[in-house]
Amino acid sequence: MKKPSVLLLALCLVASIPWAQGIRKAAVAGQFYEGTAARLSAQIDGFLMDATPKKSPAGRVRALIVPHAGYVYSGPVAAFAYKLVQGGDFETVVIIGPTHRYGFEGCSIYPKGGFETPLGVAEVDNSIAQALIKASGFSFDPDAHKEEHSVEVQVPFVQKVFPKAKIVPIVMGYPDEQTIRVMAGALAKVLKDKKALVIASTDMSHYLEKGKANALDAETMELIQNLKTNSIMRKVGRNENVLCGGGPVLSAIFYAQKLGDVKVEILKYADSAQTTGDASGVVGYMAAAAYSGQPLPEFRLSPEEKKGLLELARQAVEKFVRERKVVDFETTDPNFLAERGAFVTLTRGDRLRGCIGFIEPVYPLHLAVLRAAIYAAT
Repeated sequence: MKKPSVLLLALCLVASIPWAQGIRKAAVAGQFYEGTAARLSAQIDGFLMDATPKKSPAGRVRALIVPHAGYVYSGPVAAFAYKLVQGGDFETVVIIGPTHRYGFEGCSIYPKGGFETPLGVAEVDNSIAQALIKASGFSFDPDAHKEEHSVEVQVPFVQKVFPKAKIVPIVMGYPDEQTIRVMAGALAKVLKDKKALVIASTDMSHYLEKGKANALDAETMELIQNLKTNSIMRKVGRNENVLCGGGPVLSAIFYAQKLGDVKVEILKYADSAQTTGDASGVVGYMAAAAYSGQPLPEFRLSPEEKKGLLELARQAVEKFVRERKVVDFETTDPNFLAERGAFVTLTRGDRLRGCIGFIEPVYPLHLAVLRAAIYAAT
């Protein structure tokens, strides 16, 4: 008579945790971070206690940029970002990390279940994950998550700082521009009215001499802080040794820009030599936060902005025709950063010479005009 009762109890337990299926076991516990709950909890508490980030500027934190090396190297830096948002009202944390071991295109979005660490299981937000899959067109590739540490090492910090929050783990494959922008667009569409935080997981330059590494990382941090996303995109596209998670970083910044006026604050920087003492080949670590202030106003171009876009189109045609080079144009104008369709028409007298553009808003307006101008001319 006891066996049916035991069976009934087991069924009730399974029914009470419908996300129990799809639990991803920890792959780097005991390697990248402490392998027992007590030691891991104490380790993170120590990092958070020592972190003293600056007072938050006006605006809501939309995204964090956090390193993903072993905790003994990058944990003290990561803590500056997590300490900044500790106690916030975030209900869902979307973690985007680059792939290190498995090559693929697009992004792999973990759809349901949870990520297990020594601190327990962080539940995946099934509804947000499914909405992101639908909005982006990306899917779930289990091989992308199987051994990937860039997402996993963020989970214990999230569990300590936001013990009730759910997560959405995302691994980004080859960081081409389309993947980066599609992911950012999906995040903005799905998370716009949610109590959500996006975490971009990245380390900085790898295995350069300390002086060279620090100088290169300083240049990269300046680009990030000043929102020079075109320059970062080119460096990421050329596979330059600047950010191993450049794609997630750009997606996070673009996401924040879609929700309002954005500022990025660098919270902390360090390198591996501060732990190892070896300055011959270091890895750089950065913690940063992206804030969105006032929502963007209704889209409307001023006469000055219209003149600016016309001049950009002319410069783009001239430079490409003469030098076969793309004009370098950076902007913080929210209207130019807004994704919009655009066409460029070239005439000579009354004679049509070229007309090409984008019906769909696949690029920020300034990039759409720049590219359409080149295509129309060539």
